[in-house]
Amino acid sequence: MVFTFAKLPMQISCSSMKNKSYYIILLSMLCFIGLLYVQLGPFRSAYGIHQSIVQGDYSNLERYIDFPKLRDATKSQLRSYLAEMSRGEFSDPSMQLLFSGFSMSFTDGLVDGFLQPENLASLLAISKGIELEDSLTTEEALDKKLSFYEIAEGLSQLPEWCSMRYLSWSEFEVTFIKSDFPLVGTQVFFQRRGLDWVISSLRFSDLFWQDVLAG
Repeated sequence: MVFTFAKLPMQISCSSMKNKSYYIILLSMLCFIGLLYVQLGPFRSAYGIHQSIVQGDYSNLERYIDFPKLRDATKSQLRSYLAEMSRGEFSDPSMQLLFSGFSMSFTDGLVDGFLQPENLASLLAISKGIELEDSLTTEEALDKKLSFYEIAEGLSQLPEWCSMRYLSWSEFEVTFIKSDFPLVGTQVFFQRRGLDWVISSLRFSDLFWQDVLAG
């Protein structure tokens, strides 16, 4: 009887250690799943953008794209491009300054009009060969959702279309590399906002700006 009671604390201790190990493993798995969910955010946002376009729900793009920040970054980029172009066209500093003043008002109007949800959706749709739709009913929207097979197939083609890398825990960069893609050379920057990710800026190639300004 004494022997039985002597073993009882050891049995309780072993049971307690097993419970602690179980909770530690469970907590580690939950942390890993949570981290994976957050770090896969750029892909979730890209899928949300695709679904918003094919379903004709352009206002929903603002959930995945920070349009005010995107416009400011694009204006700065276009001004830099025009300033560089003016240095090649004009040797007189006063002409460069005049051109710079003109370009500021020109770029503001161009970018503000260009980077609207509907226009950006049209650009992305044309680039990917997607037919734009008006807003769909709930049943039609469900029909437009990608199947698991289509998602898997799209992911398998990503290395052909773009290169990707994390710049930090809160920044992700995508560069389009497919030579026959209209946006080849364009860089897309995602920024983490809490658990979600949004597109904060686009860095278009010089070839893209040449086409836009020529058109």
